[in-house]
Amino acid sequence: MVSDGIGMKESDIQNDIMNALTVHPMVVWAYVTTCGTVRGRHGGRYFNAGFPGLPDIIGQLKDGRILGIEVKAPGKQPSPIQHDQLTLMRVNNGAAGWCDSVQGALDIVEGT
Repeated sequence: MVSDGIGMKESDIQNDIMNALTVHPMVVWAYVTTCGTVRGRHGGRYFNAGFPGLPDIIGQLKDGRILGIEVKAPGKQPSPIQHDQLTLMRVNNGAAGWCDSVQGALDIVEGT
């Protein structure tokens, strides 16, 4: 299901975006990243997994540029560290941004 994102959970929007990216002619590859705090096996210690601020979706475009897409539920905004990471990617010629819909993600890929 492809939607405009209104009234959807972030995970559903992310799934729709991934479906669109897998067939987009400008995208070589794209993967969902995972970041957060998890607990080890059998009641073990908590530890951080992933890279703080890393966009939800990382990929590569056919022209060689990195792709970074931070997915948000409608009405939500990226955190300051997420903004910083997206800016770092853009100033180094990456295609990066945040969105709350499939069309927003396609706009990032296509540079519109």
